Amino acid sequence: MKYNLLNNVYFVEGAKNSTICDGNSGKVYSLNKVATRLFKKHDQSFLEELAKLNIFQTSEKNKHEEIQEVTVNKPSFIWFEIATNSCNLKCKHCCIGQNSKSQKRVNSLTFENWKDAISQAYNLGIKRCQFIGGEPFLFHQEDKDLIDLVMYAKEVGFSDIEIFTNTQIISEKQIREISDLNVKIATSIYSRDEKIHDRITGEQGSLQRSLKAINKLISLDINVRVEVVLMSINEETIEETVEYLKSLGVKYRKPDPIRPVGKGIDSLLTPSLNSMKKYGFFMAPNFITTKEKFLSNKVSNACLSNRLAIIDTGDVIPCVFSREKVLGNIKSQTLEDIISDPVTEKIRSITKDQILVCQDCEYRYVCTDCRPLAATSYEVIDSFFKYPNPRCTYNPYTGEWGKGTWKYTEKGLTYNLLNE
Repeated sequence: MKYNLLNNVYFVEGAKNSTICDGNSGKVYSLNKVATRLFKKHDQSFLEELAKLNIFQTSEKNKHEEIQEVTVNKPSFIWFEIATNSCNLKCKHCCIGQNSKSQKRVNSLTFENWKDAISQAYNLGIKRCQFIGGEPFLFHQEDKDLIDLVMYAKEVGFSDIEIFTNTQIISEKQIREISDLNVKIATSIYSRDEKIHDRITGEQGSLQRSLKAINKLISLDINVRVEVVLMSINEETIEETVEYLKSLGVKYRKPDPIRPVGKGIDSLLTPSLNSMKKYGFFMAPNFITTKEKFLSNKVSNACLSNRLAIIDTGDVIPCVFSREKVLGNIKSQTLEDIISDPVTEKIRSITKDQILVCQDCEYRYVCTDCRPLAATSYEVIDSFFKYPNPRCTYNPYTGEWGKGTWKYTEKGLTYNLLNE
């Protein structure tokens, strides 16, 4: 009797170990070196034990798996960065690197340009979008503002719209309009400690203004999500901040360590090693998968294939954290032509098979990825296309987690042990 993997269940071999990725249940099973050898030898006793996981079917013949044609999906999410250099705060970690409260660009997109961009994005099949800045509520052109653009996106057909705002200048009228439009709001809280939060934003009273706006938004049943950026300034209060967010009743995710982009390149803002172990580094395998995710990751980037961003000059970039990779400009090209360009296709189709270390990892088709983080962390030519996520602690050559991270030194890419 032959044991064959079920449809949508995949075996992936790494430099030392391997995985069985079950696209039906979502589970990812790890096989050590010995188990990998037994699996490849079709050891009957071993396969009988694995069969208890419900990942096999039995037959008299070996199964010849059909080759599945998979193409890179079109983007499903887009940022409309309508006020790139306009902001009423002076956040220490700003990824754009703003130094003034308002820097209106001479060559910014007009209201009509933005409407055209929104229409083009929707016509490409993109249904989810986020309006951001700078501060998007600072967008004003004659008698048009952010709400007019949001209303247009709603009319065009976008089904999932979010505004990322610092909530400092949002008016009660705008809050009511957001409620009527059924639009989501995202914002940032850096610390429950008012002094720490205000120190990060550079504006006294900013925490109290944010909390007042959040409470008003919640009172009208508006979906509110809060992001927490982890840095040295707020790491001592990060746990009480997360607990406070729970009490507010807002959606939130695990604190995200500061990225070395814009003002974030300041090494004095880098969190401690203990904070990075808790919130930043991938310290253990915690993967789930689906058939669609697995097959997509074999031909495209786990993150960049799904998204695009348009900034206020009309430049199209693959991610708001990848500002140097300009793919084209919406004022002189259509969005469809931009995503069909070979340069864009190359970026969107980066797979872990092309990335050093990752290409030898058994988790490569179920792992998330951040090419912009790699590019800014290694500061090496072509790191965007070649180097692994610097927050991953897995060493596929030893099969160990949590012992070190990948860094670039004079000797090249090395696995550096974490200090105890």
